[in-house]
Amino acid sequence: MLISVHAGPDGGYVVQAQDGRQLSVTTDWDFPPLAKALGWSGRFTKRKYGTGCSARLQAAADWLDKHLGRSVEDPGYFEPLPAGTLTVELAAVGNPDFGEPARIGVPRRRATVGSLQEASAVVRQYINQNGLGSGNWAGGTVRQGKRPVARVSYNGRVWSVDGSETSLYTPSGSTRGKRSVRANRRACRCRG
Repeated sequence: MLISVHAGPDGGYVVQAQDGRQLSVTTDWDFPPLAKALGWSGRFTKRKYGTGCSARLQAAADWLDKHLGRSVEDPGYFEPLPAGTLTVELAAVGNPDFGEPARIGVPRRRATVGSLQEASAVVRQYINQNGLGSGNWAGGTVRQGKRPVARVSYNGRVWSVDGSETSLYTPSGSTRGKRSVRANRRACRCRG
C-alpha cells in the first residue's frame, strides 16, 4: 500500500494511506524518521543548518516541505504488525543548561519491548545506568513499526502522541514536576 505526506496542523504533517486512513505527525522529533521513510538520506549541510539535534530536525522538516505529496510504499505506518512489536528509542544529549556539548558519549539505541509498561522500565534503566538528568533525556518515542504510538518521559510516564497529553501508564513512585523542582533547588542551593 502506498502512503503520502501532506502539510498538517501546527507545523506538523499528515501521513495518508491509499485507503484514506491518516496519521498526524506533530512532534518534531518524529520528522527525521518520517523523512527517512520517504527517502531522505539524513544528510544536511552544516553551513546551512549548523550542528546538533535542532539542525537535524529543521533539515528533516525542510526536506518534508519540499516533498509534500510524495508517495512511497508503507514502511509500517498502517500495515498491521505482529503483536508485541514495539520499539522504544533510547537517546541522550548534552544539557544546554549546563553548557554541555550535544554529544555526551552515551550510545543511542532502540530496544524491542512487549508493552508500554516494559518500555517505561527499559527507559528508566537506561537513564539510571547512564546517570542522565532530565535535561539529558532525548529519547522515549515508542513505535509500532514506523508509527509512533506513545512517548515515555524522563520519569517513566507513558503519554499518548495524539496531542491530548493523556497519560497511558504511570509507574509506581513516579515523581511530579513540583516535587522534582523543589528537590533540585535544594540540591543546588538555588535562591528564589
